[in-house]
Amino acid sequence: MKATRLSLTTFAVEAESLSCDRPGCGFVTRALRYRVGDPCRRCEVNGRQPPGRLERSTYQVDLMTYERNGGCGCWHFEKRLGPKLAAMSPADQRLFRRRCKHIKAARAAAKEDDNFDELLAALPNQEEQT
Repeated sequence: MKATRLSLTTFAVEAESLSCDRPGCGFVTRALRYRVGDPCRRCEVNGRQPPGRLERSTYQVDLMTYERNGGCGCWHFEKRLGPKLAAMSPADQRLFRRRCKHIKAARAAAKEDDNFDELLAALPNQEEQT
């Protein structure tokens, strides 16, 4: 995964999955059977003309949300991890780490840059995914 810094704590993480570029389609798949630029199967099945094209999925990650746990726009975080964090108190959010692979990639990119000393001091070192 490739993480690109947008601001001090915000990253754009390019995932390994592919998604349809047609607005409203919502098709996301692993890049096992498909390649970038292939026509979207969902658009073809639903008879949309012309069908959308598959492109790499990109998710925006903010490392400071949920008491520095991080937040992501991927399905796994939005549907599974985010609601668990939202239901926790701020003290519990600091204690229990809920991170998707995109948050981990953004944290790794932040740690590789020497200009992030202030951010690294604020981020916990514990790396676990639940």
